[in-house]
Amino acid sequence: RAKGQLGEAIQQLNEIVEVFQGDEGAWQELAELHERLGHVDAAAFCVEELILLAPANHVYHCRLAELYSCARNARLVDARKHLAQSLKIAPRYPRALHCLVHVSYAIACEAAGKGRGVDLEVNRAMWEYGRDELLAVYADSPLRSAMAAMLARQEEVIL
Repeated sequence: RAKGQLGEAIQQLNEIVEVFQGDEGAWQELAELHERLGHVDAAAFCVEELILLAPANHVYHCRLAELYSCARNARLVDARKHLAQSLKIAPRYPRALHCLVHVSYAIACEAAGKGRGVDLEVNRAMWEYGRDELLAVYADSPLRSAMAAMLARQEEVIL
């Protein structure tokens, strides 16, 4: 990797995880390399393997949600489920809270455009949870007003 030969590094890491499936560091590195190369589905697979190794790791659930939400065929509802799990483990994890409101917003926009699909009540409740927790996290921050303004714009679509 340090030499810039990412393809070769991926090949070597694949060989490592084939023999040592429990090598968390190798899976992390492989996920990062795939993500850097834009191989989002392959990166998501690696993070799925990390979750099998460490199911209580809130960062892995959040990272998988981010990958699911930006994949070619976005898996937004699956992303939201992993964000819920991340927040169950670490209730005020800011990265997961940010991602939760954005994924819930994207689900609402997608449902409005298609007029079908997801349980919008669940989606609304998830968004409201994310909103409330984000505002609490940013309560004493100079960024609170910007956060509140962004959430207010989303609220028009969500509600």
